[in-house]
Amino acid sequence: MHFLVIYDVTNDAERSRIVRVLKSVGLSRIQFSAFEGELDYNDKIVLEKRLAKFLKDETDSIYIIPLCERCRSVSTILSKRGESPDARPRDLKTDEKKISIV
Repeated sequence: MHFLVIYDVTNDAERSRIVRVLKSVGLSRIQFSAFEGELDYNDKIVLEKRLAKFLKDETDSIYIIPLCERCRSVSTILSKRGESPDARPRDLKTDEKKISIV
């Protein structure tokens, strides 16, 4: 299943460790504090346990959000990064690109 992982952690060192863990399980950075990618159920459970130890402050949080195919196919990303059009996700039924760059 596809997941979005977002985090807000106050400690710089802990954030760096979170990034290493997320990359080590094959997730890709999509924003400074956001990663996405495929995880099976067991990998998600292991990731939850690995990430939980980085929550030190009561304001720290990590969200691991499942994204179904339908949700991904109708999502829109607005960006000025100038992504390659070929790298953009496509609508599963119409093959229409679903990202608007403004």
